Amino acid sequence: MDVLWYTLPREGCEMLQQHEGKIRRLRLPYPYMKMRRLITSAEILRLREEARRKGAMPIRVPLSLRSLAGPQKDARELETAALVNTGFEAERLECSLPVRAAEALGLWPELPAGALRMEVDTYGGKAIVHAIPDALVVKIGVASSLVREVTAWAVITQTDNEVVLSDALAEALGIVALKMKSGEWLLAGEPFDLPRASVSPRFF
Repeated sequence: MDVLWYTLPREGCEMLQQHEGKIRRLRLPYPYMKMRRLITSAEILRLREEARRKGAMPIRVPLSLRSLAGPQKDARELETAALVNTGFEAERLECSLPVRAAEALGLWPELPAGALRMEVDTYGGKAIVHAIPDALVVKIGVASSLVREVTAWAVITQTDNEVVLSDALAEALGIVALKMKSGEWLLAGEPFDLPRASVSPRFF
């Protein structure tokens, strides 16, 4: 298994484990970069494309986000792709936002009232995040009567570069993972013989 690393500007670093065409991504705090070989973003994209052709594609879903908090009077919306991460375990409905996504929703850098500064466990150790209770209205961005709209916590992190759904939020949205490696999923209630394919990632 090859372990590859690359930097996320001003945010931290990301480890990719590549094995038999499958890529597993782990996010780590900035100091860990000094201990490993760095590779370029272009190389990362090439590896992901190779993995996709070989059938390895994490589940990513189209997502619609609307902010319910922030200093702006008008609610802001963001259409994006979100990674369904079963390893993101949470008791609450939580949506992890990179700072640039949080900016687009009016939640950063000026935090709304009620925001919490929290220390959380990550693959690379402890990390500081800002959590905003019930800050988002979240729904899957597909045309279906089975789409659910739920209210979730916004968790703003400086160590991610894409929107990530916690296991609790993914379940509340009705996401059913069929094939984690090939990225097939559906909404609860849809026929299993008509799976949906993952969408392309959106990085911030």
